[in-house]
Amino acid sequence: MARTVIDLDEAMVAEAMRIFDTKTKAQAVRLAMEDAVKRHLRQEGFEAMDIGDFDFSEIIESTGPRNADGTLKRDGGRAA
Repeated sequence: MARTVIDLDEAMVAEAMRIFDTKTKAQAVRLAMEDAVKRHLRQEGFEAMDIGDFDFSEIIESTGPRNADGTLKRDGGRAA
């Protein structure tokens, strides 16, 4: 983990500490940054789905009901 010195708005840090229920500023900043990045990545994924730029074929081919031995149940070449 890299150590960085930055100026932060104390009110925002206090609010992050409250929201994430942390005892330290460092932990609150890490959690807030992680949350912001994950939200942004989720939004990018939703936008990719909206424009049809997301390939679901691998997910469709590898998910679905499974047999007792762990293999996918198939019905006519498609997941049942």
